[in-house]
Amino acid sequence: MNKSNKIQKNTTKSSKFSKNSISSINLAEQKRKQVFRPLLDNPYSQRHWPYIANQTQNDILELLRSYIKHEEYITGFNKVVKQLEYQAQHKKFSPNSIRYVIVCKKDINNVLADIFPCLCFNAKVKLIQLPRNSAAKLGTSIIGLTKQEGVLFEILDRLDDVEIPWLSNLINNTTSYNELKILK
Repeated sequence: MNKSNKIQKNTTKSSKFSKNSISSINLAEQKRKQVFRPLLDNPYSQRHWPYIANQTQNDILELLRSYIKHEEYITGFNKVVKQLEYQAQHKKFSPNSIRYVIVCKKDINNVLADIFPCLCFNAKVKLIQLPRNSAAKLGTSIIGLTKQEGVLFEILDRLDDVEIPWLSNLINNTTSYNELKILK
């Protein structure tokens, strides 16, 4: 066998190897994509924050800055979440119940913010997000407000409620089930 035949054989082997490698890489990539696709389509992981126009968010921020100087409110992640969980469990409103949750969503970790749509939906509370850097202006990133009178609350009352289709279908489901009878 001469030298040119050896080179030709080695070239053929390396081209087969590269085709097999590429196809196996493509196959592995397709399998990986298939694994993640169902996770992205999962309705339980979708965030359902009500839409609020930027100008409305800025108006709320300015009104809120003057409000929190003179009025009482609940602040902090743990306190607000604890109160919302209590309200969702008991389904009762008292004068001290939170009616509005205001979150500086873009100023806190998404993992912390993701809990609020479901909590507010279950507690029947309005959820309001504020623009970036609002936490620095307010001195806190999460505020729970009770119902009060004034321009701020007129604006907040006009905002959309939290909508979570899969959860509302679960709560409003009136399907009845028949008891299973076991024959002996």
